[in-house]
Amino acid sequence: RRAFVDGVALAKKAAREVRTFSYLLHPPLLDELGLEDALRSYVQGFRERSGMAVKLLLPRSLPKLSHAVELALFRILQEGLNNARRHSGSPKALVRLDANDGHVQLTVRDFGRGLKSSKSRRKVPGVGIASMHERVRQLGGDLRVLSSNRGTVIHASVPVMTTNSNSNGNHGSRVAIVAGPWSESPAPK
Repeated sequence: RRAFVDGVALAKKAAREVRTFSYLLHPPLLDELGLEDALRSYVQGFRERSGMAVKLLLPRSLPKLSHAVELALFRILQEGLNNARRHSGSPKALVRLDANDGHVQLTVRDFGRGLKSSKSRRKVPGVGIASMHERVRQLGGDLRVLSSNRGTVIHASVPVMTTNSNSNGNHGSRVAIVAGPWSESPAPK
């Protein structure tokens, strides 16, 4: 009898985890409501799951973006916040989405211990930063990762691509990973 009860509890937990994993792989709110509401929903859920205080700053208006741009920005937000939770030791984070000059920018900032110095850090960035860079590269954008002992800033900038735009992945892109002093402004220039 006890084994049956334990098995049912385990099956319910597994079903919850599969639903969560499925949502994280393909966030339905992104398709249903768009980027801004999907970001709001994810940040709220992240706050509840992690206990981390996250401030989300959204623009008054955002142009209609292609699905590829929306998905890339959503994934960068996920990875950036998860990295902050796992590695920074910071109790809070700041997320800012802006659109201007034909680009949309996403900044994820934590206030933790920062990345290890380049001498002690692996020569190749972790999978998370590499995947963020690849997403941005495919859209012809730039990714900057700035870090100091006051925290880490991940700043992604991609060209605004409307729902009618296509990306063939042959755009120029840059990635910069900098460990050292950076300004207090949430978005690097």
